[in-house]
Amino acid sequence: MSKYSFARIQPIEFESMAQALLEKTYRVGGNLIQFGSGKDGGREATWSQPINHPTYSRPTNKDTDVVKEWVFQVKYHDLDQRGWSAARSAVVEDLDKELEKIVHKYAVPLHIFCVVLMQKMAIFK
Repeated sequence: MSKYSFARIQPIEFESMAQALLEKTYRVGGNLIQFGSGKDGGREATWSQPINHPTYSRPTNKDTDVVKEWVFQVKYHDLDQRGWSAARSAVVEDLDKELEKIVHKYAVPLHIFCVVLMQKMAIFK
C-alpha cells in the first residue's frame, strides 16, 4: 500500500504534480518544455532527447541517430463519478483524440507519446 493518499487530489493539482515530476526527471539531459493551461497543442510537456543521453535508442524507422521528440499528456478521470467501465472507455477515447490532434492537427514532431494517467477512486474500509 502506498504511503501517499491521492484521494483528495484534483485535476489541476494532479497536472501540477505530473509536471513537477517531469521537471525533476527530464530537465537535465535534454530540452524540456512545459506548457501551462490554455492552448498547448494537446501537450503538457515536450522533451527532446539528445543522442548522447544514457537511455537513448535510435527510432526503428531511422537509419541514423536523431534527436528523439517526446510528448507528455496528463489525463485525469474520477472513478467515483464515472465508474470503472466508463473511465476505461474515456481513457481509450482520450488517447485516440489526443494522438490525432498532436499528429495531424498540430503536426507536432513525435517519436514517443507518454500519457500520465490518474484514475481517482475512493477506497472504503
